Amino acid sequence: MKSTIVLFILGLFIATVQAAMLGANAERMARGLPRVRRPSFANKPKPSKKPAPPPKCDGVQECCEVLETAEEAKGILGLLGIHVPSDSIVGLECTRIVNGGLPCIFTRACCKEDFLGGAIAAECTRSDIFGLVLTGVF
Repeated sequence: MKSTIVLFILGLFIATVQAAMLGANAERMARGLPRVRRPSFANKPKPSKKPAPPPKCDGVQECCEVLETAEEAKGILGLLGIHVPSDSIVGLECTRIVNGGLPCIFTRACCKEDFLGGAIAAECTRSDIFGLVLTGVF
């Protein structure tokens, strides 16, 4: 209890000394110094716009067991004679998700092309359950 009172008095003393050191704006301006501006949180500008929503899937929603780069999957793609851009993401062992479909226990992806009835999908990006593309996530 005593230490609380001592700390309170010490804090009050420091606050008083600091306030006295700043001086009133009238005194500062009389000496030719600029006004002291204290921060005001009441006039904080509001954000101008909401961030743009993530893009919707413009391909086919797939549930893929494996998502990997075309470079990593070139062995299986070469055996099947499938040619995809080397910088694209490929989904392996995929099934199409129709109208929301059953829950996907693997990785949801939005893919622009599919082969072998959707078992292999190309040019994929990860997506969420609403079909929104997750950018920057692999």
